[in-house]
Amino acid sequence: MDLIQAKNKIPIWVACPRLGASSEPWISRQILNFSRSTSTIICWKDLNPHKSVELGEVHTLPFRLIPNRFTRWYTYLHNSLNGNFLGSIGREKNMLIDLYEQRPPAAILCHFGHIALRLLPIADHKKIPLIVHFHGLDLSSMLRNKWYRRSLLSSLNRFTNIVVVGSHQRQWMLENGLSKDRVHLIPCGVPTSEFKPNSSKSTNVRFICVSRLVPWKGIDYSIRAFAITKQSVPNAKLIIIGKGNSQQELIKLSQNLGIESDVEFIGAQPPDRVKKELQSSTIFLQHSLTTSAAREGFGVSITEASATGLPVVATHCGGIPDQITDGENGFLVPERDTNAMAKAMIKLGKDDVLRKRMGDLGRRRAIELFDTNILSNKLEELLINSVT
Repeated sequence: MDLIQAKNKIPIWVACPRLGASSEPWISRQILNFSRSTSTIICWKDLNPHKSVELGEVHTLPFRLIPNRFTRWYTYLHNSLNGNFLGSIGREKNMLIDLYEQRPPAAILCHFGHIALRLLPIADHKKIPLIVHFHGLDLSSMLRNKWYRRSLLSSLNRFTNIVVVGSHQRQWMLENGLSKDRVHLIPCGVPTSEFKPNSSKSTNVRFICVSRLVPWKGIDYSIRAFAITKQSVPNAKLIIIGKGNSQQELIKLSQNLGIESDVEFIGAQPPDRVKKELQSSTIFLQHSLTTSAAREGFGVSITEASATGLPVVATHCGGIPDQITDGENGFLVPERDTNAMAKAMIKLGKDDVLRKRMGDLGRRRAIELFDTNILSNKLEELLINSVT
């Protein structure tokens, strides 16, 4: 029976830069949820090869994702006539063609724009539909690289279909000449059934951030807003999950503000610990910033918090407004406005009825609109329709 089912499934390639990255759990979640296709996974780095076995056949290419200077310029020169300066050449291209002969796909799903550009020569050569799943950095900071930007703009119409995770990304595609029927808004989502609200009552107000500790995530603004909030909500605590090069600076900030005893940095944590910390918390914070370096694509942590029944205080940044409607399942505040953020935090911190109402609505929305099963099925349907 399994053999018959396998024969009826469509073979696809799923290409990604890294497999098993803690910040990109949606890649594995999507593959595990695909039911009408079989996946051959191509990556340049497998961070957890033992766990990757359950996803299917994984091929890790023995090449640098970011080539050295000589290889980079040679690649630019080799591809100068076709407009895609980042396409695979040489041994890497030959290895992909050999893999095609062994495991020919009906379609290729590429996570991130630069991976799509890398595999585009194979798709063109073998006439395979190529679907690009854009996420965040590939439509923000990476556009500052002229070779990537030129390659992307010249190749958009060579992609069979394009998937984006936020309305702002969809608008960018339309402004750059793509027709509406080729641009599909499909966020990554989360397995909402794995996140449970906390039914116990607590007198403490526990704010939580789950984020990389990098400047554009705006953790410093959340800490400053928390310092203001403490004056009106004295029993408040702030938990910060994540790691990054801003950690020591953020710890020093909390010390300078005199709130270090109420701010706890617990580092990067495995998914089960994150779920437990969310369940023990009261309000989720995410002060993402629009910068020249980055822009929020979707915000998976926001979905996880909403699925746990937490109201959210976040910024009008990137794809966040696709999830949070101001005054309904949370509050949206202007970027870099700590006073506005503190005002929203105080309002939620003092009103447990409001927290419950917003949290319940946020959970319903997460289940109905942003569940991994629903969105993975939608993505797989697009892959299949790209073939037929």
